[in-house]
Amino acid sequence: MKKICLDAGVLGIYFSKDRTAEIKSLMDEIKAGKVSAYMLKHVLIEAYFHICKDQGVTEATTQITNFQSQYPINLVDLDDPLIRFAFQMIPEGDGEDCNRHGNLPFRRWNFIKDLQFIP
Repeated sequence: MKKICLDAGVLGIYFSKDRTAEIKSLMDEIKAGKVSAYMLKHVLIEAYFHICKDQGVTEATTQITNFQSQYPINLVDLDDPLIRFAFQMIPEGDGEDCNRHGNLPFRRWNFIKDLQFIP
């Protein structure tokens, strides 16, 4: 089964008034069990914060609770081994040392699809 990692951008579009057909299709695939989705816990917290700021605590709680009950998304802790693994997945040629600023967030979609160690 295909594995993906959802980031704050996906959730931002999902919770927006202008949800795209692409995000709707992706979420339908997750709901149907065609895609195994993972998300860092702090991304869900960030989504809650933004909804709460704009619409209040009750609406944020309702939307996040509904989201979690509708979609079987695996929440992942951001720990040191995952941080190091993500860094190692940046292709060679993008820098040989730790000066790889800006490259990692755009590569998240690429390295998670082949990730085998996520529980």
